Amino acid sequence: MDQAAQRLAAAWAGEAGNLLPPVVSVEDDVLRVVRRPSGRADAELLAGALPGTVASILLEVFDKLSGACVRLRQEFKELIDQDLLCPANAALFGGLSSEMVLLALSGPEAIGRYRAGQQADAFINFLECFLRRLRSDRRGRVVGLTAHDAETHNGGQRVLRVDLADGTRLAYKPRPADTELLFLASEDSVFALLNALPPASGEIKLPVLRCLPGDGTYSWQEWIERPPQWGLIAGSPDPEPDTDTDSDSAADSDPYSGPGHDGVLQRRLHGLVLDPSEAGTFWHRAGSLTAACFGFGLTDLAEGNLVTGTRADDPDPLYYPIDLELAFLPVRRLGETALVPGESSPHHHVGMEAEPRLCSSDGPALCLVESSDGSLAARRRSVPWARDETRTVVADTKGNTGYAAYLPSFLRGMFDAWTLMCTNRPALVEAMARPAVTRVLLRATAEYSKIIDDYLLDGAALPDGLSPSEREQLLRLDVPYYYRSTTGGPLLHWDPSSGQSLENDDEDAPRPAEWIRNGEGFTLARLGVALRDAVAPVAGGLRQQTLIDETRGVRLAVFDEQSGEVSLDWQQAGRRITYRWSGTKVSLRLRALADLTAVRDRLLRLDAVDTAWRGEWSAGGFSDVAAEDRLRRLTGAAADWLRGVIDEHGWPGRLLVGDEAADAAGRLVQHLDDQVDFQYAALKLIEQAAAYGDMPARHVPYLIDAIRVAEGRPQRYGTKFEPVDGELVPCRLEDPSAVDALRAEAGLEPLAEYAAHIRLRFPLPTPEVR
Repeated sequence: MDQAAQRLAAAWAGEAGNLLPPVVSVEDDVLRVVRRPSGRADAELLAGALPGTVASILLEVFDKLSGACVRLRQEFKELIDQDLLCPANAALFGGLSSEMVLLALSGPEAIGRYRAGQQADAFINFLECFLRRLRSDRRGRVVGLTAHDAETHNGGQRVLRVDLADGTRLAYKPRPADTELLFLASEDSVFALLNALPPASGEIKLPVLRCLPGDGTYSWQEWIERPPQWGLIAGSPDPEPDTDTDSDSAADSDPYSGPGHDGVLQRRLHGLVLDPSEAGTFWHRAGSLTAACFGFGLTDLAEGNLVTGTRADDPDPLYYPIDLELAFLPVRRLGETALVPGESSPHHHVGMEAEPRLCSSDGPALCLVESSDGSLAARRRSVPWARDETRTVVADTKGNTGYAAYLPSFLRGMFDAWTLMCTNRPALVEAMARPAVTRVLLRATAEYSKIIDDYLLDGAALPDGLSPSEREQLLRLDVPYYYRSTTGGPLLHWDPSSGQSLENDDEDAPRPAEWIRNGEGFTLARLGVALRDAVAPVAGGLRQQTLIDETRGVRLAVFDEQSGEVSLDWQQAGRRITYRWSGTKVSLRLRALADLTAVRDRLLRLDAVDTAWRGEWSAGGFSDVAAEDRLRRLTGAAADWLRGVIDEHGWPGRLLVGDEAADAAGRLVQHLDDQVDFQYAALKLIEQAAAYGDMPARHVPYLIDAIRVAEGRPQRYGTKFEPVDGELVPCRLEDPSAVDALRAEAGLEPLAEYAAHIRLRFPLPTPEVR
């Protein structure tokens, strides 16, 4: 071992061992941490695996970082705790150090392409720039500093978590995009405006947070804490999870923290777990956020950019977009926001994940593995990193994950936010007119990251078709970063050497959608697409079901994975809005609530009168001709009215008039034994409605028997009775031996039990009375 390797081993054997990448293994098709290298044996093993020239490069880098820390501690001693500016501070330097070690173990070619000295210089420049801005903005004394290393932009700059002496935690974001100020700021933002407006169809609550502007090239943002309702959502509960709310400080920034940073192979996943009463409110608010993101063209809100959390000023758990950079994109489908799955989703880790998967969407491309002989080597990973906690999956105490179990609440939240936006377009247009800077993605971040990894690890040439500025940024190992004003203007990128924004040729670059900024996208019809796309990911589990939430005024029917409908009551407007979809086609229908209430009330009144008069007729032994004639006139007039209802609204099932009135409609049509043609038409409608729960299935066999008896044929299910020798008995049966099996298949009780019930309900007079 040469002198440089010996010095590295000595450093790694001490406290600086936390700067080394973890040792991992593949388990359950994910990459899990086995342990952290520690002690002199591991340090010497790693240092001895490095070629001499590579060890010298790393040693020069660490010496450079040490010298810079001495200088920065002296220059900014009034701003920052001295022990933070130390190369052994893994929270700050761990990502950079681990990356360099892994590339060094990959060989001289990889570390040569990495240009470790330049990367160290870029990190030092970024850190010094941050401290100067901290002093200029007078944020306070720093007692904790953590670097986020998922990706770097604009000269190796990283997002920092900054812990201040007064207990405040901020995210420092060195980037020109300030879309969060426009939408999320707790004061004078679009979301704050919507929260303050009177409800249009129901109360909403959109997430807001403290956003502090910089000079247009950086900003400060409140750090969203992990919610206190933290618990186990997948895996074995033993041993007990750490409930320290401060433990997320490393987990939100250390790329290795997800894969078991406690050094134990993890098979558990922790996240937000809510009581069902809390979950309904949470998902209503999540629905409002979803509609707002769809309406304003806010995208790229997948795992990592959207988190559950709470704020000091607001203890309610909410979804918070903590990395909101893309706005006013011409979003046509809900999946384009990355909040829910869709055709454009690059992976299954959307912002509002529905499954507690153990894999993560992020993590380094290189990992450290241990061979059977005990040697350590860097390998390119072939499976995802594991995670032991998630800020995107939300569960309840009943074991449900995602919004499927709370779909009516979620859809109502979307509707309540949308109606508020539709009815306040002038105010929103004025708010959106304020200048802001939004990021522009020429390619997906994951595509850029793969280009960098292929170049670094394999020496692959950069692909054709890249612009000069894309090539320049990729070769300095930055994910290319572009931006422009929300009001238009040229496409820009940042030049670290000059500290200026430079213009680009942007013929094909996305531009802010003027139709969104002008409020033209806020129409009731457009919401139908988002509602359909919200139902689609969970439709498989709800196929042929009807969900009705009378309290929230939501009625949902899922016919199959490609079709369904949802109705939402807008009491303030006196309307029921119904969206029906089949494949890509979505239709909108508005009905007056008063008309639907009148239909429901009349069905209930007709049913009550029919029941009372039929009871009187029964009490007379079904021999009172006048009573029979009166019933026939009642049902005949009701049939004429019911035809008009069907022509105007469709069959009056549960979705249209509620459970009681739907039952009443089913009973009414059974009694129209002199209108068999109408009964046949009604039977087809009832069968269709029963297929997805809009009508109780028992109405089908009842109506089939009514038709057969009216036509003089034997009944099939034994639902119709007639008086014989002073006793009610079933009308002639098609197959008496099979009737109970047929009834069971239709969900009916055995015929003997039903007959006893009928005789109690309609007692015939005794012979003396007759």
